[in-house]
Amino acid sequence: MKSFKQFFIEQQEGKMLVLLPGGYKPPTKGHLHMIESYNNNPMVSKVIVLVGPKEREGITREQSLAVFNLYDVGRLGKVTVEDTKFDNPMLAAFDYVEKDPRAEEYVGLTIGIGA
Repeated sequence: MKSFKQFFIEQQEGKMLVLLPGGYKPPTKGHLHMIESYNNNPMVSKVIVLVGPKEREGITREQSLAVFNLYDVGRLGKVTVEDTKFDNPMLAAFDYVEKDPRAEEYVGLTIGIGA
């Protein structure tokens, strides 16, 4: 007999979209570990890292994206790193879900905002 936890996990497998909005100025190994953890979770089908535009302590979005490339996040099959026009991470996540046409391909998934 399956436990409730096992039943729940099977029902949710591959049905979550995780949004990770933030500045990432700079992206740290801690950020990378979090992203890898979501990527390796069987309940997650997609992880989207939203990088804000605001420069912080001389670090630009372009530099942050370059660091993500150095970390080789492209090797993580479920992860994409995308830009957002919002400095506020919550606004970035809400806008992505409500208005961004890129989100249309994830209709039907449960959306989680990670941190």
